[in-house]
Amino acid sequence: MDLEKIIAISDRGKADYFHGRTKEINFVKDILKLSKEKKKGHSILIQGAPGVGKTALLRELEKIGSETGWTISRIELEALWNVNELYNCLIDEKTSQEVNVNVKLAAGTMHFDRTERTVSKTIRAINKPRILVLDEAQMISVGHQTDSPEIKKAAQLFNQLHNIELEHGLVFLIAGLSDTRSIFKQFKISRFNSDCVINLSVLEKEAERSILKDYLVQGAGVDTNNPNLNGWIDPMSEETYQWAHHISSYGQVASEKVKNNHGLLSDELLFEGLKDSRDKKNIYYNGRFVELEAPERASIFNAIFENEEKENVIVGFKVKSDFKTNPIIENSEKMFQEVIARGIL
Repeated sequence: MDLEKIIAISDRGKADYFHGRTKEINFVKDILKLSKEKKKGHSILIQGAPGVGKTALLRELEKIGSETGWTISRIELEALWNVNELYNCLIDEKTSQEVNVNVKLAAGTMHFDRTERTVSKTIRAINKPRILVLDEAQMISVGHQTDSPEIKKAAQLFNQLHNIELEHGLVFLIAGLSDTRSIFKQFKISRFNSDCVINLSVLEKEAERSILKDYLVQGAGVDTNNPNLNGWIDPMSEETYQWAHHISSYGQVASEKVKNNHGLLSDELLFEGLKDSRDKKNIYYNGRFVELEAPERASIFNAIFENEEKENVIVGFKVKSDFKTNPIIENSEKMFQEVIARGIL
């Protein structure tokens, strides 16, 4: 299996075990309640670095929304500028039939077919509380100019969702890399204020340990009273740095090894598991540089480490400026967009 496939399997989707993010979850719950009460649309942007747990949080919020009476609609980027794609994402078969009947009754022989669909009609056809979910939103900057027809349509859709008044609640959950808000601003797509932006950071230490414990106890069948349990969790948590991707990666490796060892926790197996997890971590990061030329890799490396602060905190805007003006790269703007899309920065 090649690096890209390994990354695709390990880097996306619902987390095996979920803990923490209480503040973020409660905030979204409040918005869901407000949207129902005020009968207005609300948009929330969740942004953060690759592997911080954005998609896992989205899936947990989908679960919470579904359990409290909300219908979940995952949409692709194309739905932002293609009304037929938007319609297919938002309108289920039963609703579609109801819309056709209502339009026919109101306008004689008129039918709500593909040629007559509009964004406004599509949104207003929603007849139940709806959560729209868009992941990898930063990808909108790849392959589009700020004044392209697609971007203009996307901006119009966002404006309607911001201002729409419905009989039912409507919440748009958007997730993307750390630069997504500034990309949206550059493309004049949205008017997110600080109250509607969640900047996702590392998990709480307690949540990190709880997830690692779940991998061993629920995933591998280790007894919760096993005296060696903390002896496995402690060294793993020292290397996962409260980072969601690393936690799940180390947890998956540990769980598989312990299951294959009939639930026994040995020092030798722990050493082997930590080594394999480090190798997997290297594959994860090396894979993000796949197909980049050597000068481009050097430029990325220099842009990052010349702007490194204590505890490896990267100054994002300085990195962006240095990278885009680097004379080594022929088309620095295009390459920077590719780097963002790949999640290297």
